[in-house]
Amino acid sequence: MHIFTDFTAAIHDAEFTSENQGMSADVINKAFLATEEEFLSLVKKQWSIKPQIASVGSCCLVGIICSGLLYIANAGDSRVVLGRLERAVKEVKAIQLSTEHNASLKCVREELHSLHPDDPQIVVLKHKVWRVKGLIQVSRSIGDAYLKKAEFNREPLLSKFRLPEPFHKPILLAEPSILVQKLYPEDQFLIFASDGLWEHLSNQEAVDIVNDCPRYVGFPFIYFEFISVTMLVIVISHVSDQQGKMACDAILCYYPVLDVILLCIHSVKG
Repeated sequence: MHIFTDFTAAIHDAEFTSENQGMSADVINKAFLATEEEFLSLVKKQWSIKPQIASVGSCCLVGIICSGLLYIANAGDSRVVLGRLERAVKEVKAIQLSTEHNASLKCVREELHSLHPDDPQIVVLKHKVWRVKGLIQVSRSIGDAYLKKAEFNREPLLSKFRLPEPFHKPILLAEPSILVQKLYPEDQFLIFASDGLWEHLSNQEAVDIVNDCPRYVGFPFIYFEFISVTMLVIVISHVSDQQGKMACDAILCYYPVLDVILLCIHSVKG
């Protein structure tokens, strides 16, 4: 089960055109949902021996460069920020591209209330933190079966994950928010990072740190480990093209295990 494999299948199933090589927002959405179904199928198979797997989930942030277009898809509260050169002032400015799904955001709480109008407890302020059903901050994810199917929200799942009342439709969603936009010569790099980074750095601070680092033309994918508020350290410097090319120029599928991934756009957009 891996979203990269699901992208491969989704692209091959799509109708190829000379304009987008089969890539589209619909293809991305299908890949997310295929990954979700595979994970829920695994939970069902393992339920009798490993019931706590129902409480396992992950945010998922995907970036694709294909035919001069940038596709960003996000489920959860990771974030992607674009560094764009403003030639007039000779500065690289930060532009946030992803939509986050965290109950701390008013728009997310409003979305949850609109999706669950009969549940006044769909979002609860607990220990000064907004949480979905008082349990989890994100409203979209891959996995977290215990909040998507009632059959996994019962014993022998740990009591801290079980809801006191049954539910009849998924509380969390796996569908990503998707952005599609053209790449421009001024677009320098993309920073993919989990909330652990953005709790300490603003978008512009992260862009400034990356912009001050030397870039490696032959190494488009650069991984960083977040060390402190003022330091990002390269820990892996290369991912072979064969792992990211497929029918597109670049595909980056990110689960927030490492804190930061940097994609140098000029190395892959041709």
